Amino acid sequence: MSTSFQGFLTKYCKELTSSNTTSLKQLFNLADSEFPRAYEPLLLLAVCSGREAYLLKQAQGSSVFSVYSKFLENWKKSEMSLEEVSSLQYFVRKP
Repeated sequence: MSTSFQGFLTKYCKELTSSNTTSLKQLFNLADSEFPRAYEPLLLLAVCSGREAYLLKQAQGSSVFSVYSKFLENWKKSEMSLEEVSSLQYFVRKP
């Protein structure tokens, strides 16, 4: 059975947060409180599902807000597809 990238990210985020939810809000709250390893795949999941603005809203006031904002800004400027992105670090490095 073939899984889409979005499906893979959903399963991965659920696994990393030890939860069974697909809610971006709940997954972000879990990442922010107990499971920081879920931050990166959660951002990619939001981009895949076209909900990056919603995730950014959830991240306001958190330690990852600036990283998420910088990634999204630089990624949009790059005009690269998500599949072409090999590392989030490429988009959050300081010039």
